[in-house]
Amino acid sequence: MSRAPLKSHPRAPGGGRPSPDGGPRSRRLGVIDIGSNSIRLVIFERSEPLPVALFNEKVVCGLGRDLASTGRLRPQGKEMALQCLDRFLSLADAVEVETLELLATAAVRDAEDGPEFAAEISERFELPVRVLSGEEEGSLAAEGVVWGAPNATGIIGDLGGGSLELVGVERGRIKYQATLPLGPLRLAELGSGSSKSIRSHIEGQLRELGWLEGLQGENFYAVGGAWRSLAKLHMTWADYPLKIIHGYSLPRRDIKNIAALLANQELDSLNEIAGLAGINPVRLDTLPLAGLVLNRCLSAVKPKQVVFSAFGLREGWLFEQLSPEIRLTDPLIAAVQDYADRQGRYGDRGEALRRFTDPLFPEKRNGEKRLRQAVCHLSDVSWREHPEYRANYALEKVLFRPNLPVEHRDRAFIAFSLYWRYGGGDTPETIAALLAEEAQDRARTLGLGLRLADSIAGGHAAPLAGCRLEFVEGELELRLPSDGSLPSSELVERRLAQLRRFVGQRPHLMAG
Repeated sequence: MSRAPLKSHPRAPGGGRPSPDGGPRSRRLGVIDIGSNSIRLVIFERSEPLPVALFNEKVVCGLGRDLASTGRLRPQGKEMALQCLDRFLSLADAVEVETLELLATAAVRDAEDGPEFAAEISERFELPVRVLSGEEEGSLAAEGVVWGAPNATGIIGDLGGGSLELVGVERGRIKYQATLPLGPLRLAELGSGSSKSIRSHIEGQLRELGWLEGLQGENFYAVGGAWRSLAKLHMTWADYPLKIIHGYSLPRRDIKNIAALLANQELDSLNEIAGLAGINPVRLDTLPLAGLVLNRCLSAVKPKQVVFSAFGLREGWLFEQLSPEIRLTDPLIAAVQDYADRQGRYGDRGEALRRFTDPLFPEKRNGEKRLRQAVCHLSDVSWREHPEYRANYALEKVLFRPNLPVEHRDRAFIAFSLYWRYGGGDTPETIAALLAEEAQDRARTLGLGLRLADSIAGGHAAPLAGCRLEFVEGELELRLPSDGSLPSSELVERRLAQLRRFVGQRPHLMAG
């Protein structure tokens, strides 16, 4: 079949097709990832500075299942892939995707007939296929991870069906990278997950990377569908309260144990486990080998924490489309500022609220200022809701958002702060499980401070400029403008008393 090619439009921020009323509309960008095991279409709304997926579908084709033994792509996989691409491109046409790119990874890159297959796709669908080198694949995955975890330091591991990309990063910058033929589909042709020979093979490949030792003790960022399935399994076994993969972080020992356990599981027992965790059955045969690869990686790099990322190659591709100015921003802060500009009663009041509440936190904590700033920008997140439901709405709005670029405990801090900004009550079980008590106290303090600010200034930023909080001989005081231009009220006094009482009951909050 033949189809008219999709056109690539200029990639300027704020562009896009006009909406029916003549205003601007977000552009739709699409990427098709032709992998060793599956092919996936993701259609993004160009929602800077965080990705918003309008559509996401995967089809398992198994292009690389016979690659290790034959050196060629699996014939049935190629037929399925062409059918899949026909559907995906029809969908992209239907929703008027403006820019679409086809990316091919390890299987097409390494197969003898890979160039021929890429040419067949290009001819049939009149779209070029960008066959990524191992370095390009690793770089895109790393850019995606860093987008979702700014200032990441450690090792990023992206496990696909055919290869493992390892990238060393320091404060978000790529320092080292390597591509290893350790994808589960390739390893499966050498034996099972419990095979000592495969274990030795993986260890030998990792020993060749001398730079791994220099990043020992830092985080390991796990990317890829098989490793995300391992995270789901751990969440199920641990009865973890939040079923969101991105930002799920746990000590090396915990995930290493489950990875080792899976490497020795038979298919029947895996079926039962996968059903409990909601894992797609088509991924089952790759789980033991994926667990073995992760286990050996963690033994080699000895990270303090394993952090799972839902951002990877496709998000890295989207990141490439952004303007240089956007790429340099903190995605969390830029996203909440954008939200406040569009949804706040009087626009974004985040900076004014941060300045007002800063004196409540004389003891600085690493990374907390960024979280407090995000909370301040989100202070108006529930103002449109019924007063009885505002606290719970704010909590759930943040707690369950899929693409927030923070780890789970930081997500909980933001959510709990906003819960108290809207008059929250008892600590929800999810928060108690995710957030230490002292962090809960600090989040509650911030929420009460924002609640006070709202009553002082009627939700506006300008009146706060002449107001400040300060501790006088251990007692929290509110200073209003001396000219009497902003008098107090019963509501202000009541909310000040609530904040003063809470801080006074927890002396550690006043530590200098």
